[in-house]
Amino acid sequence: MNELVPLAQARAIAPRSIARGISELPFGSQAAVSTADGRIDAFLAYAGYERFNSTAKYALRVLNNTPVPARARLYCIRRDGSKLSAYPRDFEIAPFAMRDDMIPVRVDVTGVYERALVEISSVQTYFTVEAPAPARPKTQWLRWVAVAAAPIVLMGATELCVPRILGVEAPPKALAGSKVDVPLQVSGVGTVAYDFSTRDGVQLAAGLVERSSVIRLSVPDRGAGAPYTLHVRMRNAFTSAQAASTIAAIVPATPKPSTAAAAPQIAEVSVHPSTVQAGQKIMVQYATNVRTGDVWLVDMNGRTWAAGPLTSTGATTLNVPSGAAGREMRVIVHAQSGKQHAQSAVGITVLPQAVAAAPPPDPAAGEPQMAQPQILLSSQVVSPGESVTVRVSGMQGDVRVTLMNESGATLEQGETSQEDGGVSITAPSVSAVTAFYVVASFSDGTAEQSIVHRLMVTPR
Repeated sequence: MNELVPLAQARAIAPRSIARGISELPFGSQAAVSTADGRIDAFLAYAGYERFNSTAKYALRVLNNTPVPARARLYCIRRDGSKLSAYPRDFEIAPFAMRDDMIPVRVDVTGVYERALVEISSVQTYFTVEAPAPARPKTQWLRWVAVAAAPIVLMGATELCVPRILGVEAPPKALAGSKVDVPLQVSGVGTVAYDFSTRDGVQLAAGLVERSSVIRLSVPDRGAGAPYTLHVRMRNAFTSAQAASTIAAIVPATPKPSTAAAAPQIAEVSVHPSTVQAGQKIMVQYATNVRTGDVWLVDMNGRTWAAGPLTSTGATTLNVPSGAAGREMRVIVHAQSGKQHAQSAVGITVLPQAVAAAPPPDPAAGEPQMAQPQILLSSQVVSPGESVTVRVSGMQGDVRVTLMNESGATLEQGETSQEDGGVSITAPSVSAVTAFYVVASFSDGTAEQSIVHRLMVTPR
């Protein structure tokens, strides 16, 4: 039979608790507070997280070794420090009792929080115990970025692989018969081919080329089939690209036959006889391709003794003056074609003529006739700067001597007479063989007469 114990005595005898202290709890965080009548211990541990329903679980144990009841309530502490009730009701712990609870916390309702906090209170005390929040799921930002960037990367890769012809720098024109270098630049993936054809589609060249290279093309002679078209194509298994460039041909103009006069040429000059007596004639033979020119008999001092024109037969006859006896002479053949001149010379020897007895004067002949007026030049062919002596004969009084060019302009002028030793004139400067004229003007008593003699000036 059980013995009844008075109430006052019952309160003094505390029953043995389930756990003697916090040290007997297996894990988690704990807190203990002593009161005048006993002690309250609390234990809180994070027990796990159920991802499928977003629920965190906390294990709570409270040991109430006091004669008064206690209460426990779970809160969530957010990052900003605010406190939110995580469970809708309080947990009551009877005096001298222990209570174990598995408390669920709906994270999808409370939101993300920093820690869980349990407040334990009674009429005698108040304290808290904490436990960590569930670990935040690792942000799968790399996965999301990869997923988001995948289309962009795919588009970029596709863009890089798309064949593109960046430039076909063919010249718009090229000289017929020449070679043309055409730089080529492409991008993407694929093979590059070209063909070069005429306007009628006739293929002149074709082949494969490198991605960045130079295509050498041969433009046909005389521009046959121009303009020409260069096609460049790049293709892979999925797509292709092409570009074209046109080249016009420049055909050089055919040079017209030259209408300029042929350069004069002289060959096979010969004199018959090569040794002649003064007063006789000589035959000068030559071969030339022109018909304009002169043949001169000139002494070693440059004085002209006789002259005659070139003939189409290639032979000119000259009279050797009597005064040339005993002199070494040159026969000069001069040919002219336009502004071009040529000359060739052959030497001859002039012997004195045979002396014959002069016939007696014939009384019936009457008075001797007066000599004809004439001018004599010390030389008919001279070089620029050389002096030419002009003598006159058969003229009475003073004679005016003038040097003129072919246009009639006066270059030099002087006076002489038959008794004087003559007048000296200077040959002007020339760059080609040029003809000048010596004009002797005199009066015969009733009118003024002029005698003209040609003077040839040859450059040095």
